[in-house]
Amino acid sequence: MSNSGITGGFLSLLTSFFLSFVIFPVQAGEVGWFQEADSVLVIKKGVKNIPAYSFRDRKDIAEVRFESPSMVTSIGDYAFIGCENLRKIELPESLRTLGEGTFRECVGLESIAIPSKVKKLPKFLFYWCEGLREVKLPSALTVIERGCFGFCRSLESVSFPAGIKNIGMNAFSCCESLTEIVLPASLTELESYAFSDCRNLKRITFPKNSSLLGELILSGCDNLESISELSAVPPKFDCNSFIFEPDEEGRYSEVILHVSPGKVSAYRNAPGWKLFQIIK
Repeated sequence: MSNSGITGGFLSLLTSFFLSFVIFPVQAGEVGWFQEADSVLVIKKGVKNIPAYSFRDRKDIAEVRFESPSMVTSIGDYAFIGCENLRKIELPESLRTLGEGTFRECVGLESIAIPSKVKKLPKFLFYWCEGLREVKLPSALTVIERGCFGFCRSLESVSFPAGIKNIGMNAFSCCESLTEIVLPASLTELESYAFSDCRNLKRITFPKNSSLLGELILSGCDNLESISELSAVPPKFDCNSFIFEPDEEGRYSEVILHVSPGKVSAYRNAPGWKLFQIIK
């Protein structure tokens, strides 16, 4: 082989090596896209996507870090399901999409901030995260799908962004540490059982619009004291339903319904709302 052939082959090999490590990002699934030490999982900075079920049921992970600058834009379905000792994760600002049930049953997770570019929280995202006390929602968020925070028994408060439009079925069911909920006027769909069995919820303010409300939204909220419904026109309930279960009719004599000035008569004659005995 001539010297020029040898030189050309070496240059080709060197170029391929350079391109693979410098120009093209690391892909999840390749060797070395993450590293672990002392219960800390580190996602390398070249990774764009974390595949579904990547770290499911890993009891040895206590913290997840993302090397900076992170390129991660999506985390797949159930990627961290059952990581029961996971206590700390700081999601990167590059993130746009979270998969279904990503952190389901991460019972040790106590707080989390959702990055600013995330617009939807998928179903069962934090389902049964019993230790989750605090969550920070981004201003861009528009949708919280069904069961997203179901059984987050330690969740103490939720501040909904002004642009939220949809809260799904059972989205906050059994969040037993919530005491007050204020829903912004932007909300156009509040689905059935959204806040059911929030047993320590005392006050809730519904959105100031007449959008259709789901069935039995507050069933099982045994300590509820007051509801504020400030829509000029009383909203209708899906399937001609009510706020409470039929066997909770006693709640209508205990819970105070607050409405806008001059609208008491309208609510006293509206289906579902007229069941309340105290309307102010």
